Amino acid sequence: MIEIANFQTIGKRENQEDYFATIELENGVLALLADGMGGHERGEVASKLSIKSFIECFKSNFKKVNSLELLKFSLYQANSEVSRYKELNKIDLGTTLIALFAKENSFEWVSVGDSLLYLYRDRELLKLNQKHTLSEELKEFDRELNQDMLTSAIYGEEISKIDLNQKDFKIDDILILASDGLDSLSESEIVDSLNQKSQLQNISEDILTKVNQKNYEHQDNSTILMLKKES
Repeated sequence: MIEIANFQTIGKRENQEDYFATIELENGVLALLADGMGGHERGEVASKLSIKSFIECFKSNFKKVNSLELLKFSLYQANSEVSRYKELNKIDLGTTLIALFAKENSFEWVSVGDSLLYLYRDRELLKLNQKHTLSEELKEFDRELNQDMLTSAIYGEEISKIDLNQKDFKIDDILILASDGLDSLSESEIVDSLNQKSQLQNISEDILTKVNQKNYEHQDNSTILMLKKES
């Protein structure tokens, strides 16, 4: 059995550009999170469009294709849908995306961009996916460059880098998908919340309450999606 929880805050932004979804399938749970970019309503459109396209593709081919390969294929389909939207509306937009498929004894994921995927196991927080940003990929960089610039995402163009992997799934493991608004917290602050003997939903709310309490001037949207394997 997999317990699911989620919570979301808008931060100091005008629009909520994060979007997420969970879908229960025949032998697992598909969880998705996207952090849209483009300003105004464009980020919101990109995140919703990519996730809905991804889900449609995954569900349509679920019994035909290996699930790990299907995660990658569905990501490309989402990118194609964003490309069509850009061409039709003559605007620029994009989004990060993490999609995770949790099964009985393992989970698989695909991700692009700087959204976060963690595994909390045995009171230790493990960062699983690669962060596709300039600062992560260059040891030395020009200080004038935007260190948070994405080096891969869904833009409706060729996707340069994809993080695709799988790992075992054990009882009491907690998987955390989050937008980069969660970067306002240190890993120790996140672990302090996870160590609480509380319901998963309460933990997700506690983590984002801590984000809001930072009260940063330009606090981004923050979204957290959690899955816990129970006995």
